[in-house]
Amino acid sequence: MFVEDGNPGHGLSEADAQALDALIEAGFDAEAVEPVLRERARKVAQILGLLDCPIESRDTDLVAGTINLLRQRAHAAPAPEPVLSSADADALDSWIMSYGDLSRVPSAVRERAGVHEALRMLVTQTPVPGGSSREDLIERTLARLDGAIEEQAGRMRLGPRRGLRLADIISVAAVLLLGASVMLPVLSSLRSEARRSLCAANLGRVAEAMGIYAGSNNSALPMATAGFGGGSWIDVGSRPERSNSANLYMLVRGQYARLADLACPGNPTAPTREVGNAHDWRRIEEVSYSYQVQDGRPERLWGLEASRPIIADRSPVVLQIVRRDPIVPESRSPNHGSSGQHVLRTDGSTTWIKSPVLESGDNIWLPRAVEEAVAKIRQYYGMNGNEVPAGVDDVLLGP
Repeated sequence: MFVEDGNPGHGLSEADAQALDALIEAGFDAEAVEPVLRERARKVAQILGLLDCPIESRDTDLVAGTINLLRQRAHAAPAPEPVLSSADADALDSWIMSYGDLSRVPSAVRERAGVHEALRMLVTQTPVPGGSSREDLIERTLARLDGAIEEQAGRMRLGPRRGLRLADIISVAAVLLLGASVMLPVLSSLRSEARRSLCAANLGRVAEAMGIYAGSNNSALPMATAGFGGGSWIDVGSRPERSNSANLYMLVRGQYARLADLACPGNPTAPTREVGNAHDWRRIEEVSYSYQVQDGRPERLWGLEASRPIIADRSPVVLQIVRRDPIVPESRSPNHGSSGQHVLRTDGSTTWIKSPVLESGDNIWLPRAVEEAVAKIRQYYGMNGNEVPAGVDDVLLGP
């Protein structure tokens, strides 16, 4: 009979435990066990033999019953996939649409949204008390595993206790680390896709705002000033006549759109709340979307049949110019990890393009004069394999 601390139903009886110990000492040869324990040792040996011995013909009824049970479970209806409750789904949607800002979530679902925020913190952040190094994490994980296994082992009495092998602990830790290495890239990809979806939704709301603005201004595009002074339109945060972004900010000033609608989730420095009577963003890093430079041309209107890009994820070339970095005309917007950019066209449609060069050959980051100059430089100053060093101090490395 199985017992544990005098309670029936768990563990081995004292006599069976002695028989098992004697059987182990005898090398699992029941006939070599002392006569007093030999009969019990034989029974224990028979039970242990079931673990790795084939089932004999007399056990056919047991085999048939097991197979029938497996067949019944195989044909049983699969368990439904877990889904969020409607309340949790509403809270999650509200939290995402509020860009993770709990203060903007409706109070009715704010508590549930806070749970989603806590889960996000667990997924995206891994603070370790007393240290954050991987070695500390491994040591703490191993210590907790060892403690849990020791506690579980103490509940059963199956003969002399044997310690857990270090190889087993390392194997479990390796599985945990492998799982983390697989899941983290997946979660990162999901977050990137979520940011892209929110960005596309932003431009959809901006398209509606552009349409309303155009309806009130004879199909004109938002414009704070018809011309630029001092030869500059990238001096963000100064005067409207020196900052093209002030033209796009007219949607916020006229309350056609919220500032949050013009904040791409891929730009962590973008503000989402208006401050006073601002007429522009404070600095270029806060601008999430690049807008067609407005020079007062009457043919640039909203709702044209010939669809043209009018807004896109922020230009990397302008940032390169401001930071005095080398200019790469084919760079992609930094909003989405340089994987591409959304483009809002004058017909109100939004598309995702991987290259800033349109099918017509027009680069959305450059004026045509610069595009032609870059093409000439590449044509005249390219290499075809006939070049030779200009002198002994000219380093030219080849294949």
